[in-house]
Amino acid sequence: MAIDDWNKFLLKLGNHGKALLACLILVPVLWVLGCGSSRAPVAISLTPGATSLTVGQSQTFTAVIANASNTAVSVEERRYG
Repeated sequence: MAIDDWNKFLLKLGNHGKALLACLILVPVLWVLGCGSSRAPVAISLTPGATSLTVGQSQTFTAVIANASNTAVSVEERRYG
């Protein structure tokens, strides 16, 4: 019984073997091509990273965007208190 089931499995695998082989080859190739492995990741730095202010004080922040075609920075001011 087990041998018959195994033979049926191998027969089905043989019928779908070409598709399985194609998937096993194409998926890693498409993964590498789609990931853009040759590009550096976008880097964002903000200085100072943290600060403490009292009422009436201000702080200038500098934002730098690297490895991006659009390096524009948007600023949103929030006031608490």
